[in-house]
Amino acid sequence: MADKLRAVLFDMDDTLIDWRGVQLNWTQIDRRYLPNVIDWLQQEGIASRISLDKLGAAFSSRHRAAWQEAGKTLVAPHMPQILIDALAAVGVDCKLFNEADLIEAYDWQGVDGCRVFPDVPPALEVLANAGILLGIVTNASQPMSMRDAELKQHDLLERFPACRIAAVETGRIKPHPHIFDCALAKLGTSATETVFVGDRWVADVEGALGVGMRAVHRDNSGQRLHIEDKWAQLHTLRDLPTILDAWYPGWRNGTG
Repeated sequence: MADKLRAVLFDMDDTLIDWRGVQLNWTQIDRRYLPNVIDWLQQEGIASRISLDKLGAAFSSRHRAAWQEAGKTLVAPHMPQILIDALAAVGVDCKLFNEADLIEAYDWQGVDGCRVFPDVPPALEVLANAGILLGIVTNASQPMSMRDAELKQHDLLERFPACRIAAVETGRIKPHPHIFDCALAKLGTSATETVFVGDRWVADVEGALGVGMRAVHRDNSGQRLHIEDKWAQLHTLRDLPTILDAWYPGWRNGTG
């Protein structure tokens, strides 16, 4: 008997959330949030007279180095620990607080200019109406508790109750199989019952194919719909149900 479709997993950035309107670079984004940490440390009496320039430089350089290493090893960068290391480098006694307090103080709320792709809500609605489990797997160095703030802002959080995974929580980034295996375990589905949708060919498509899932490549450059046996390509998620029809006939009514 052919496998039924039970779940669809999505990459987050540039698959669900469109970053093309963001005008800031990551150094500038860091400078938006690091003052929150400095203010908190001063209010708690943990540290004072912290230079934003020095902290920003220490954090950015370490974060970039971690991502460069991740490109070689697929070991996920750990943003909170990187920030702790940067604070220690500028003289803060980091034994006086814990990671959870630091994350709360940082108060990540996303980046100005991001928006939900307009084709996302209707596509998710079709899947949800068919009883398909939905999940997110992102190569984020931030814990999912931080990225959830963005999903909530974009009215997407409640769409993904079953599975939301950030790479930092698994220790590996896509295309490493471990992060996909973690998502399948959380969903309780097999690879052949699950489809992955993402905008990066190697990380998302090849990574998902490598663990036995079918994969859909979101090509934001405007390529036309193309369907093969194990992978497909689309420009708009409005075409996702058509792809699923080809792979899992009857999925809309639970028979395929």
